[in-house]
Amino acid sequence: MPAHGQHVFRGPGQSGLGERTAFHLGGCQRAGHRSPRQSRGTARGAVGPERRQGSGTRGVRRIGVPARRQIGHRGVLPRSPPFPDGPEIGKPVEIRNAGTLPRDRNPRTERGGGEIRTARPGDTMSSPVPIAWISCVGEKGGAETLMIECLRVLDRTRFRPEVIQLRPGPLEGLLRELDVVVHVLETHRMREIHKVAGAILRIRSLAKERGIRLLHSNGFRAHAYGGTAAALAGIAEVWTTHTVEQPGWSTAAILAIPTRGVLANCPRTRDYFVSKGKPTTLVWPGVNREVLESAAAKCDRTALASRYGIDAGRRWVTVGARLQRFKGQDHFLRALARALRTAPDIHGIVVGGSLFGQESDYQRELKSLAASLGIADRVTFTGFIPDADVAGLLANSTLVVHPAMEEDFGLTVAEAQMLGVPVVAYAAVGPAVILVPGETGWLVPVGDESALATTVAEALGSDLRLREFGGAGRTRVEREFGAVAQARKTEEIYSMAMGIPHVGPPHSVR
Repeated sequence: MPAHGQHVFRGPGQSGLGERTAFHLGGCQRAGHRSPRQSRGTARGAVGPERRQGSGTRGVRRIGVPARRQIGHRGVLPRSPPFPDGPEIGKPVEIRNAGTLPRDRNPRTERGGGEIRTARPGDTMSSPVPIAWISCVGEKGGAETLMIECLRVLDRTRFRPEVIQLRPGPLEGLLRELDVVVHVLETHRMREIHKVAGAILRIRSLAKERGIRLLHSNGFRAHAYGGTAAALAGIAEVWTTHTVEQPGWSTAAILAIPTRGVLANCPRTRDYFVSKGKPTTLVWPGVNREVLESAAAKCDRTALASRYGIDAGRRWVTVGARLQRFKGQDHFLRALARALRTAPDIHGIVVGGSLFGQESDYQRELKSLAASLGIADRVTFTGFIPDADVAGLLANSTLVVHPAMEEDFGLTVAEAQMLGVPVVAYAAVGPAVILVPGETGWLVPVGDESALATTVAEALGSDLRLREFGGAGRTRVEREFGAVAQARKTEEIYSMAMGIPHVGPPHSVR
């Protein structure tokens, strides 16, 4: 078993692709939705169904039904045949290096000057290696933010990224902005057995057509598709995980699908997959300072205040996360009500909305709570808003509060710190790593509302400490959780999974 945080890849004869593995997928603990435990990071600025972006098709290969159709993933798959024997690492495999196709060309009939050759571990590629991420959703949550920021700074001289999106949605527009080709498959439910099988086979076909040498599954369910398709295609697969899974037969079935490497988003997730015998590496989600600051600079405080009905003359205290009860927005409102007694110049901002159809009644409850606390006119609910506005609101806040009861990372915490804004947070797994109490922010015992309220009031009482903590937090987050470091580590894992040399690339931002 690998040591914690160590990435271990199997050698010749141990790739796992040759193992005969019978499995079936079903009503996973997370089938049909993302559970409260699933750390999708902050979807507070996510582009959900309520705010769709760009419907153009440039760079997108649509397969199936129109993007307006939004159907969830749930249900049961029957037992499928075992994996066929696949190639072992160290064994020559035939691959297709298709190069970059013009976006209006059909890869089924035009190969873009590609060539067939035999690749061996240790080979160097004269052109970028084609790889593809697998995304189960079409909206932008925390997991998709991780993927976007990695793709933004991925070394395009070494890797040519594409994304296979298992359902349509505005995420594809955000990916097109990064010059990433997106393949959108037909929306289906997990219980639609033939469509799930068809999606897996389509991914395998796309891998062969596009010369893709590695699939990167983004999330637990994505591995059911990416891991299986990679095994069928005889190529490598790696798998980013975002949470610890609940025990059950369906979890065991997905864990049985082979992978060359797991990228864990926090120590708890890493330890879980190491305990399951998976080659696992800790890769923190990355935060891009240049992108955040550029977006924030475009958002004038007065314009933001006018747009969202916020008093520009007051100090802003902000919470940013998708609206789910475990994110603790009700704790924030009660702490805000108490803080207003000693700091009457503050205004609360709740950024985010319901995502993936979960707990859609929670916002109504929160507004009712604000009214009962007598602070309805001192708090603003923005709903889903553009990423630039999220960055602008965070950057213009005096204090950010993150009262999530469970959080494997906490993207809002890292983003606020990168923008030089201090944070008060419950000491869940992620925030406890990001924040240094007494240096960059404040940590409060998880669920202790009284301590949260007291800490928020005390933090607002010292402008000097707020400035000092904000500056120290920016320095630490840029050093420890920068997007470039995440991408370089991911590239190293790609190279090891495919058996090609790893070369440190130049820094580039797209």
